Amino acid sequence: MIEYFAIFFTTILLFVLLSQYVLLMKRRKTYTKSVSPSLSILVPAHNEEKYIAETIDAIIKARYKGGKEIIIIDDGSTDKTTEIIKKFSKKGVKYFRTNHIGKSNALNKAVEIAKNEIVVVIDADSVIEKNSLQKLVKPFADEKVAAVSGIIKVRNRKQNFLAVFQNVEYLHSSLFRSLCGRINSNIFTPGPLSAFRKELLKEVGGFNAKTYMEDVDISLKFVKRGYKVEVCEEAFTSTNVPTSFRSWVRQRVRWTKGGISIIKNNLDFYFNRKYLWSSFYSLPLMSYWYIHSLFMTVFILYQVIFGYYSYFFIFGNVISFDVIRYFVFWFSIFGIANLAYQMLTGAATSLLIKLSVLVTLLTYPLYIYSFMKWKEGIRIKDIVALIFMFPYWFMVLIIQLFSNLEWLKAGQRNIWEK
Repeated sequence: MIEYFAIFFTTILLFVLLSQYVLLMKRRKTYTKSVSPSLSILVPAHNEEKYIAETIDAIIKARYKGGKEIIIIDDGSTDKTTEIIKKFSKKGVKYFRTNHIGKSNALNKAVEIAKNEIVVVIDADSVIEKNSLQKLVKPFADEKVAAVSGIIKVRNRKQNFLAVFQNVEYLHSSLFRSLCGRINSNIFTPGPLSAFRKELLKEVGGFNAKTYMEDVDISLKFVKRGYKVEVCEEAFTSTNVPTSFRSWVRQRVRWTKGGISIIKNNLDFYFNRKYLWSSFYSLPLMSYWYIHSLFMTVFILYQVIFGYYSYFFIFGNVISFDVIRYFVFWFSIFGIANLAYQMLTGAATSLLIKLSVLVTLLTYPLYIYSFMKWKEGIRIKDIVALIFMFPYWFMVLIIQLFSNLEWLKAGQRNIWEK
């Protein structure tokens, strides 16, 4: 029975990948009209002494034709973040401190004092490219655009392999957002670089402090009011990702739990013709991964453990070259290559095997295309990460599986910790 579930969810995944290829063929939106509205750039920070100086310096040096004010919100930092921020006051950077009230609440306070019509939010561990601000505001030439997000790369990708894996993930995620933008179905405005119309932010009540995914929450509020949430493919930022397994898990738990609160709070949005692709594609796809994790995690663990027990352990072969090869095949692209070979020779006839091979053959070109599109050179470590992407995604799936317990909880309070 469980194999039928695996076939079902693999088929859905195949549909998701095919839809991305269809969207790749759709012409992307272009904005020819030059606009330079005055900007209020907000940087929320909590214990960011490692990165905050580089973040602020990049904002100051960024080229922009219009007016620009920079506001740093120090949300109860206990490290040297405060004294680092104060050093930039001579360069016209504004600063105020809150008593650790959380990112959303801190941003809402900053929005209240922001003077300009467009509010740009940049995470305190992210560094924008010199032309990003000028590029980011282009879509605001359309009065129906409420928010715009940029393309995110990983700044500390060379630090260790965990960062390398995240770089692959972030590049593909940016590709997915940009493709959704082509059919007005983007519902993400990530913290590393996003811009908003200030008056519309106030109109929808600002950023929600009762969810861990305030970026999706605010985007859905805009979409429900008939506005667009765009992706600018020319505005780049690089963010510093977690490099320890513990901090990475904590981040992913927050994200997956946040997704659950978004789903529970927006049930009226699903399959509503009024919101078109956002309600028929983007949000249902977010929901799909929670169901996927329930069945596919169990199925994969069963297959791996049962195979090891049946072919090796029961015969006293606890560890050997064949055992190592078995796990390498399971958790790398080599295993898919072997399955593809079996298909060609007629040795493998299982529908699940054929679907799995097809899914992989569609996934990897998208990874490679992401590197090319966002002008990110592929290094040796990137190739290794691409070969062993399955264990990384499987860990994400496990985190999502356990985060499903959040369905039983009443609410969330978005107070960040470092």
